Amino acid sequence: METSKASKLGVIISSTLLVFTFCIFGPFQIYLTNVSEVFFSFGDIWWVCALAALISGTVIIAIGLFLKGKMRGFYCCALWGLSLALYIQGNFVPTDYGTLDGKINWEQYSGVGIWNTIFWLILLVLPFLLYKFAPRFWRPTRNYIALVILGTQIVTLCTLFFIIDIDFDAKPNRDFQLTNLGRFQLSKNENTLVFVLDAYDSQYFSDFIEQHPEYKETLWSDFTFYPNTVGGATRTILAMPQILTGKYYTNEDSYPQYLENAYQSTDLYRALHSAGYNIGVYTDSQFISPSMSDLIMNMRSGRKQIRSYPVLAYYLYRLTACRYLPHELKKNVWMYTGDFNAAADNTGSEESTYLIDDALFYRDLTQNGITLQDDTNVYRLYHLFGAHGPCTLDAKAQRSKTETSLEEQQMGVMHILETYFDKMKQLDIYDSANIVILADHGSLNYTQNPLLLVKRGQETKTFTRSDIPVSYTNLHPTLLSFLQKSTDFGKSIFDLTYEDNKERFFYIHSDDGVAVEYVIQGEASDPNNVHETGKTFSVFVNKEPEKYRLGNTLYFDAQATGLQYAVKGFSRPEASHTWTDGHEVILSIPLDETAQKDIFVSISLLSVLKGSQRVGIYINDQFLNNYLVCADHLNFTIPKEMAGKDELLIRLELPDAASPGADDTRILGLAFESMVIGEKQVTDKESEILSRNYSIGDKIVFTEESNGTRYFSSGVSYIETDSAWSSGKAGQIILAMGDFSGALMGEFELKDIYAGPQKLIVRSNGQILYDAEITSVEEPVKFTIPEGCVKNGQLVLDLEYPNAVSPASRHESTDNRELALRFSSIYFYENR
Repeated sequence: METSKASKLGVIISSTLLVFTFCIFGPFQIYLTNVSEVFFSFGDIWWVCALAALISGTVIIAIGLFLKGKMRGFYCCALWGLSLALYIQGNFVPTDYGTLDGKINWEQYSGVGIWNTIFWLILLVLPFLLYKFAPRFWRPTRNYIALVILGTQIVTLCTLFFIIDIDFDAKPNRDFQLTNLGRFQLSKNENTLVFVLDAYDSQYFSDFIEQHPEYKETLWSDFTFYPNTVGGATRTILAMPQILTGKYYTNEDSYPQYLENAYQSTDLYRALHSAGYNIGVYTDSQFISPSMSDLIMNMRSGRKQIRSYPVLAYYLYRLTACRYLPHELKKNVWMYTGDFNAAADNTGSEESTYLIDDALFYRDLTQNGITLQDDTNVYRLYHLFGAHGPCTLDAKAQRSKTETSLEEQQMGVMHILETYFDKMKQLDIYDSANIVILADHGSLNYTQNPLLLVKRGQETKTFTRSDIPVSYTNLHPTLLSFLQKSTDFGKSIFDLTYEDNKERFFYIHSDDGVAVEYVIQGEASDPNNVHETGKTFSVFVNKEPEKYRLGNTLYFDAQATGLQYAVKGFSRPEASHTWTDGHEVILSIPLDETAQKDIFVSISLLSVLKGSQRVGIYINDQFLNNYLVCADHLNFTIPKEMAGKDELLIRLELPDAASPGADDTRILGLAFESMVIGEKQVTDKESEILSRNYSIGDKIVFTEESNGTRYFSSGVSYIETDSAWSSGKAGQIILAMGDFSGALMGEFELKDIYAGPQKLIVRSNGQILYDAEITSVEEPVKFTIPEGCVKNGQLVLDLEYPNAVSPASRHESTDNRELALRFSSIYFYENR
């Protein structure tokens, strides 16, 4: 029987784990890893989370202490199981449902719902089973595991705080806001207006305008539609700065540094200022550099103001629930990150922060109207929600309580524009205005084909469609052309011919931190015309990588010191490791000194997907060797002739990399922990490598004196008098053979077969040398090794034992080794 004191301690620890996981760790982790996506500071939320934890913790603990006997025990089981399920779901179960834009096709995840529900049921029921059938084990274990998880969460948060270096009271480089000041104030003289409609695909507009041709005669009568347009980048956080500055973000710098450099190098705002324009930019402040405060009149110091902390708390914990709840409950809490704007000041006053909210924009437009000023020209850029999901706008630009259709949302957006233009016409300033309607990016295929319509001032015409190839690199020259200004950075739309823009470039930034460059040749809307150029840019490279000093350890954990050299093929860094992502990994490492001897590379691995991975290694574009990795390391030697003088380019091919399943779309292979590169004589692996020297005709035996296991890089057990068992379903033999270049015969003499027959597959450089079932040890296993298998003085044989099984699984003993063949000797000789 558990003592009263112990049971109370169990309630307190289990309650603390649940409350800390969901009320503290969950929202803190989400905030710290998405700090660039939200407007509020850590100072805005820490006390909200602390208060939520205090209130919920008090209630949960009080209930537990009120209960007695078995009811208290069952209560602890429920708390512990729920805590563990939430923690694993939020941190280890793949949760890639795409962009958090509030819309998702839940039907495509029906399979996820089944296994995820089973997973939750197991974790929720398991504590009750342990409580019932193994109480002596359960009581101390539950507290120990809870404390370990709590400690892990605390360390993780501390690491994130250290990495991000978060400002407690303000967002880095975002301690300013874009207000509503001058939003509907235009000029009697010259007006240039830019409307950015979020996620509005050109194809959406093409389909809509054909179904509703009346808009051609009214709203769009003076516009030219450019359906053959290629945008700049996706998603909004990258597309908007490209529109605002004309400069692409390809990750050579940190995001704040990119913004600073991009705004300093653009001509548009200085040209507008020189031409006497009052400049107003109405978007999210995260897309603006602080240095623009002297040119953009609606920039104000201070952060976006929180109007309602209860609303902020609601959406913060709703976002946490999106990540931590089981799949079947996620659909009830799924949200769009823009929903956080509901917590901001939305009064629409001149001093309040501009919010990307179409219904709010329309309300303020109709209430306030447009006013005119005499003494200046006006430039206005408005960022609207456009065709972005979820669709909540009706045809009259009113917010709907239920989700509307894409068609209705488009009608609502056009109603906003029509109302705006009508007010301009009433003031007799519409005809002379230059107006650009565009999207930050599209929504279909690669999102490469956004909407673009242009009206040039003093031109009266009917709705026109132009199939001339346009790129967003032509946007700033077009805006400058309205000022009669030229630029060296490209042609305006009006100067383009069908011979221009044969190749247009577009950048897609993935969640794994890599920007991929695409080239579009031909019609922009056709996905068959979109191709990768082969150029990739790593988000981890925030500056010129440091030169590497041989012998230093590079880490691929949260410190991510090794990722500064990543060119391609890595996922996002995690607390202790970074997974490769894709079938190719490239590291470009500038060397501090030229290696005078052969180089030894040792990579420590946390995990290998599916237990084994084939790895092809290329050094400075020269093939080195193929390996089968099924252990916690990958070691190889690079001849000094291949290493190069100033840079080491390491390329790994991972043909077996695969998606782990469920909703994790990454193509995983190896989980890197650390890597050391050094000259052979200074590495601690030197003796091991030298001991693999092999002379043709020698017999490798498995005795304590000869230790034939030294030729196995993996997949062999310890020596048992005069033999050694294979271990696992795969193994690898590496023999240093010097300059040998002929064909060989290989023989394996076996002492035993476990749970036979056992299938053996032998490969070298991906070529199958032997594939058969072994039923007897009376005859040796013989196979031919063709000429050319010895590469760079090494013969590498990959061994597979698909039927290997452990004695423990057969209930024969407690031996958990997966056994197949017991080697007594291995012998290689020339095949004449």
